[in-house]
Amino acid sequence: MKAETVTNTIEKTQWFPHSIDKVWKALTETEQVSQWLAPTDFKGKKGAKYALHSPKDDCSVVEGIVKEASPYTLTYSWIALNHKEVETEVKWNLTEENNGTTVNMIHSGMLQYEKQAGEAMFASFSGGWERCFTQIADVLNQ
Repeated sequence: MKAETVTNTIEKTQWFPHSIDKVWKALTETEQVSQWLAPTDFKGKKGAKYALHSPKDDCSVVEGIVKEASPYTLTYSWIALNHKEVETEVKWNLTEENNGTTVNMIHSGMLQYEKQAGEAMFASFSGGWERCFTQIADVLNQ
């Protein structure tokens, strides 16, 4: 990956043919988040601390704290423990439209990583969020 392809944010938007409350639960309830993201103790409540434990050997543990969990907006810090000095942020916004829910996710702070690590983290997170959206759809369709 060339350095100029790294930006400060990764953004993904997708529409799901499900109610906003169902999508919200998929993003905030421990059991559902563990299905689409990674095994976790995540709770979508402001102030809640969490840890993600990737089942893959090549991925690091992530920790953070929920900064906002208001109706249909969820924001949390994201600290990859192999780069503890960098705290990035993930923000989800849900909007009801077209008899379903549009989900916008922004993972910001990529430029805080030193150059080589930033390129690797940006590539890893970009691909990871793509997979997560596919897995969120699977969870919603259960």
